[in-house]
Amino acid sequence: MNRGIQARIAGRDRGSLSVFIALITPPALVLIGLVVDGGMAITARERAADIAEQAARRVADNVDTDALRAGRIVILPDCYAKAAEMTAAHGGGQVEACTISGPVATVTITYTYQPAILGMIGFDSFQARAVASAEAVVGVTAPGN
Repeated sequence: MNRGIQARIAGRDRGSLSVFIALITPPALVLIGLVVDGGMAITARERAADIAEQAARRVADNVDTDALRAGRIVILPDCYAKAAEMTAAHGGGQVEACTISGPVATVTITYTYQPAILGMIGFDSFQARAVASAEAVVGVTAPGN
């Protein structure tokens, strides 16, 4: 081939890589964001469940000692304060509800995750909600006892 033909063929491809990169970059960033922030949202849901479980255990652990000595299990009514104390100690979350029903404490929390990559394109936050219960028991118990 002579040099004139090679120069004309090479001239047609000039700038085509820039167009390709401009077209591929936005969908690639969205895909990367879905993978990274989606994984972090799943982790946030697990974190919310962990915090709710710890808060429920803390509330169920707060029993009236006089009633306990008398052979009854009575959980003290400062449910929100104990649950909020535990959620703050374990890295956040907001106590939505806290109920006591006999020896069982149930805590509902909301944990908010701020996306790293999808936040750049307008996604504000993800909220994970978790509910956990814990039962106050006396002594050592085994299933069926």
